[in-house]
Amino acid sequence: MTFVIRPAGPGDLEDVVALARILNTLNLPNDRSTLKQLLNASARSFAGQVRSKKNAVYVFALEDSPACKVVGVSMIFAQHGTARMPHLYLQIKAQQKQSKTLKLKVSHRMLELGWDKDGPTELGGLVLDPAYRGHPQKLGKQLFMARLKYIVEHPQRFKKRLLVELLPPFRANGSSPFWDEWGGRFIPLTYPEADRLSRTNKEFILALFPRNGMYLNLFSTETQAVIGQAGGGSLASEKYLKEVGFKFLDQVDVFDGGPHYGARVEEIQKKVRTFQFSCSLNNQ
Repeated sequence: MTFVIRPAGPGDLEDVVALARILNTLNLPNDRSTLKQLLNASARSFAGQVRSKKNAVYVFALEDSPACKVVGVSMIFAQHGTARMPHLYLQIKAQQKQSKTLKLKVSHRMLELGWDKDGPTELGGLVLDPAYRGHPQKLGKQLFMARLKYIVEHPQRFKKRLLVELLPPFRANGSSPFWDEWGGRFIPLTYPEADRLSRTNKEFILALFPRNGMYLNLFSTETQAVIGQAGGGSLASEKYLKEVGFKFLDQVDVFDGGPHYGARVEEIQKKVRTFQFSCSLNNQ
């Protein structure tokens, strides 16, 4: 079986739509019209026709060549966070308290809303057809590393800081305990509705979320257990991130509490350049 990792293009739409049904996230939504635009933008970005990092996006396709089928994708957003659409996150901070009367010192963890209008390059949208998971060629890792190799080889196209947002654990019914105790209390939308709206508009988050922080010990035990934790589908990516040199930023997603990992390009380039690919890399 031969696999090739190459730039995805408009001709891959049907296969990418099928993969998006598996993931259906902010970066790779289960929406044909959005995915068509995404693939067109990716083709222009690879061709060097998109001048601004703010608009450049790169979609990588893992192709099972004998089957002529795209079985996995991964993505790079050259810049995630602009003046119009800032990168939002919740920073985990420690606050020290002391009582002279009780001779007691305590430390509380807090979540504080933060934003970045000159954001980093984001890696996202990695999904692999379930039938190809567990393959001896470690296809998921190949897709993961192909993006980093492209960044290292074309540094002028990307920011010096890199970001990966991982999904946290969700309930069996797909609901988010963090959203139910956090976002849903301030924004009168369901988690999917808020997630969908945030793809094109983040004003409502900045307008309605509290700015002064929230103590983590006010959340339920269930919710505290998922804040900053990678869910089952993200555990492999978390492992790869740590191996290459990414670190947890003490930041989590504003909607679901999933962890954010980051690194600078110069911190990872040595390990990326020495990585041995088992898949062919085609004209990246």
